[in-house]
This record gives sequence, C-alpha cells and structure tokens, in this order.
Amino acid sequence: MKTLSLDQADRKDALLQALLRQSIFQDVPSHLTSQITAAMFRSFGKGETLIQEGAPAENLVLILRGHVN
Repeated sequence: MKTLSLDQADRKDALLQALLRQSIFQDVPSHLTSQITAAMFRSFGKGETLIQEGAPAENLVLILRGHVN
C-alpha cells in the first residue's frame, strides 16, 4: 500500500467532490464533510485486500478509481 502523490488540497477537493456525488452525503453540513475530507488517501494494487468480509467496520472506504470484487 502506498500514499498517492496528489497534494493535500487536490486530495481534499477530489474526496469532497466524490462524496457530494453520492446522495447520502448531499445534505451533510459542510463542517462535517470537511472532517471526512481530512482522510488519508491510499493506493492499492490489483488483488490487494481492502476489507475482509465479516470484519467489523472501522473505516469509511471510498473508491475514487477502479473497482472491487
């Protein structure tokens, strides 16, 4: 797993735009979305495990590019 090279402002903007495209986040107050956008960006390789099925949820995972099976 490696951190993406986007600068902090670009990462925050990319995440905010991705969140606001989802209906569940459209009515969330901006002070809360700004807390969410303080997230850490990660890049995962093909076949790398992001989440184990049945494991307790500890994080919000938003896929900006690619797909998961």
